[in-house]
Amino acid sequence: MASAAAELEELRRQLEEAKRGREQANQRADREKQRAEQLEADQSPTTFLVYLQLVEEKLLSTLLVEPDRTKVASGSVTDVQGKYYPRRLCEWKDFDKRRDQIFKQFTEAFSDSPLFPSKTDVQGVQRDLSPATRKDEQDIRPFVRSAMEKPAQRLVQAYLKLTKDTKTTDFFFQNNAYSLPNKDITNATDADENEAPPRKKRSPEWKVKGVPDRWGICELPDKAHITVFVGEYKAAHKLRRGTFTRVFSSAGEDLFLDTLKRLSSAIVDTEKEHAVVARVLCQTFHYMITAGLKYGYVTSGEALVFLMLDESDPQTLYYHLSSIVDSVGDPPSERLDVQYGPVSQLSTFAMLSLESEPQTPQWIQEAQSQLYQWPILPMDLTLTNPPLRPQSSCRDPNFEETYSSSSDEGHKDTDSDYRPPLQPRKQISQLQSTETEPDRRRSSRTQRNTQRPTLPYCTQACLIGLSQGRPLDRSCPNVAFHRQGSSSPTHLISKEKLCIFVRNQLARNLDENCECLDKMGLFGAVGVLLKITLTGYGYTFVAKGVQAVDEKLLFDEARVYAHLSKLQGVTIPVHLGNIKLVHTYPLVSCATITSMMFMSWAGQSLHSKDYGSDVNIEFQQQRSIEELAAAGLVHDDLRRANLVWNQERQRVMVIDFDQSSIIRSPRSRRKRTDNGPSKPELAAKRMRVDKENLGTGTSVSITFPLAQN
Repeated sequence: MASAAAELEELRRQLEEAKRGREQANQRADREKQRAEQLEADQSPTTFLVYLQLVEEKLLSTLLVEPDRTKVASGSVTDVQGKYYPRRLCEWKDFDKRRDQIFKQFTEAFSDSPLFPSKTDVQGVQRDLSPATRKDEQDIRPFVRSAMEKPAQRLVQAYLKLTKDTKTTDFFFQNNAYSLPNKDITNATDADENEAPPRKKRSPEWKVKGVPDRWGICELPDKAHITVFVGEYKAAHKLRRGTFTRVFSSAGEDLFLDTLKRLSSAIVDTEKEHAVVARVLCQTFHYMITAGLKYGYVTSGEALVFLMLDESDPQTLYYHLSSIVDSVGDPPSERLDVQYGPVSQLSTFAMLSLESEPQTPQWIQEAQSQLYQWPILPMDLTLTNPPLRPQSSCRDPNFEETYSSSSDEGHKDTDSDYRPPLQPRKQISQLQSTETEPDRRRSSRTQRNTQRPTLPYCTQACLIGLSQGRPLDRSCPNVAFHRQGSSSPTHLISKEKLCIFVRNQLARNLDENCECLDKMGLFGAVGVLLKITLTGYGYTFVAKGVQAVDEKLLFDEARVYAHLSKLQGVTIPVHLGNIKLVHTYPLVSCATITSMMFMSWAGQSLHSKDYGSDVNIEFQQQRSIEELAAAGLVHDDLRRANLVWNQERQRVMVIDFDQSSIIRSPRSRRKRTDNGPSKPELAAKRMRVDKENLGTGTSVSITFPLAQN
């Protein structure tokens, strides 16, 4: 009996042990399943609200500002000497309403669709942004770009794709403007006397002028790239979260004027935070004005300020201070809803900017004429010292007439470095020509003309006829305009008068029948293309615009065109002349064009493949290259971007000669000697020189490869 009971007990024990083993195995399997499911969930795309929450918890939490003042970068927060500043600072009152509207659009469009990076992806970014103290502006950049800009960009891109927006196809942030870089001449070091001079022609040593840290760019269905706002970064330890709050709550709309009054007086400035904020906002405002943009923002990581201009009142700057969530310092119960976080607000701001277009060059010129440059105070304040403007003036469009119109009218500032003249630009007597010029009586100040050139480009035959005094080309689409209602078979003006007329036209109004083509990517390191129509005469062509630092290169390029006069309109574009502008032409990059070279439109680059399948493009480009070499040209920048297909001539044209040089034959300099090189030998030498500059890309030529960029 005892043994049977023992056996039964042992059997029960074994059964219990087996049961526990099965339960443990099931538990392990459940845990493994849960881990696998969690891993799958962590690696799966997230929904809209979940993604915003992850960004707040994982990325924004990495911002730690260095508390030790001895370890942070010192110096001024920004240099605004000579920069335009607004006269008034007002709150952007409807920003919250617009933000809520757009957030609702996002929520409805995205719903619960998993469209955004996974938790694992966000954690990967978090590791790259490991909590390290931020000591200067450079430390802030990766944080702002990864924790704020990139997530906001994803939201906007996803919305555009999901809603199949017909006006905008893409949006992104980038470091550089989509236009000609803003250059400044710098002192070049003396070259070593023993160093051989470079064979390739160089422009003067230059550096990029002060430009925004960030640019918001949208892409349109026609592949045009439009700049919609600028962004500025500031060191977090210099602009803490509370700095803007304190200044905005106490300064009022006269922040800039009051700051400059204190700077110009002998009184010790006790409002240093006000001065810092005024300088920071002045810098971004200056970029918005010079680039012709309605929107801008400033961030230090802890603070995010959105800025807006009203095109009808460029003297007023509107601001909205965004709440930045401190995921480290604030307990979860006190954190703001993700709707009010920086990513949501930045994406809202970007969506608002997509509705805007850059202001025209004429608007920029006129806006600048109404503004003063730091630290110059308006004359009405320095002379008459009127009472400070009341707070309600932000909403009073007539207040400016009461306080400043009478004193600004006819004002002439003796400091031309800081204050542009205010006299109307509609009459420029020194430019008047004795010839009859179309629409000369029209005033661009009272009847603003923003007409873009809509006529098709003139033919090569038309413009070579204008250049060389030949008859009109009856196949030119604009020949009726050229005739001016007459039956004359010849051009009514010369290319010299065309240059004078266009110079006068742009002096009256920079927008009149002139459109910058930088948005289509037609710019390089030296120049940018513009489409121009001479009002009344219909001559339509392109201009290559350059900055002051590159004017000599443009002059040298004109000499190359003169040397190649027999090839103009066939192998190269027709050169119509160069001009120095009366008023500089501003670009969205904050650069300004000072000189232009007029020439015929040659066509699209070979990258566009704007030629028929039956065209032997290798033969055609080889043909043009050999013709230039035989004429003595060393191009020095021969690549596909500088080779275009001309539909009219059905052949390849070569463009951009700002780096080119001419090798003159011995016969042109002096009588040839018996052992001098023959013409074929000279051509071969020139071809060899250019081959060295073509790179080793994929072969697109019969005899040698062309660089692909």
